[in-house]
Amino acid sequence: MKRILTSFVLLAGMFALTGCNPAAWLSADELQEAIFVAARGDDVEAMKQYIDAGADINQASEGVTVLDVASLRGNHEMITLLLDSGAQFDAATFHYAISGSDDEVAIVQTFIDHGANVSGRDDDPPGHSPLMYAAEHGHLEVGKLLLESGADLEQADDYNDTALNVAAFHGQLEFVKMLVDRGAKLDVYGFGGRNALRHAMANNHDDVVAFLRAAGSPE
Repeated sequence: MKRILTSFVLLAGMFALTGCNPAAWLSADELQEAIFVAARGDDVEAMKQYIDAGADINQASEGVTVLDVASLRGNHEMITLLLDSGAQFDAATFHYAISGSDDEVAIVQTFIDHGANVSGRDDDPPGHSPLMYAAEHGHLEVGKLLLESGADLEQADDYNDTALNVAAFHGQLEFVKMLVDRGAKLDVYGFGGRNALRHAMANNHDDVVAFLRAAGSPE
């Protein structure tokens, strides 16, 4: 990898003199390694050059794509470049973006604009939805965007837990309030036979417990 980066630095000097893309001198294997270096380093300009040189942005390395990396890092500019350049994604990539967004609505909106399924569940158990990932991390504005874009408020995972149950489990009070205000059911019993209130009780989230009881939740 050091050889690749050193070579690219030397070629970049040639680019300054000749106006040619230095990435054009990299082999196919070097290009594929280089795009992951660029994604991990948030180097958008380098990624542009690699794409122009023919790098395959959809080729995975150990099951991970450069869009997965950019999504987990919450790099909106990199995500936009990759999606506009034809990067493909599945539910897992979209969920990475929600988790890594730090509640930046623009990142999630960009995925939606490129066809993301706002109710698409994970293939792996327990099959969380985008709204559940937003609930877990307390990304309130992202949660609102997902609901406004058609996400199912009552969608359940393999354990029959809903986004409200997930938010309560993780003690995300503001997210819990938002879901209840939008009519989320309080009597959905999921993992361990617990509803949102019991999830909050089991994890000592006293503020969530107090709110749900005041909202009329059954035990």
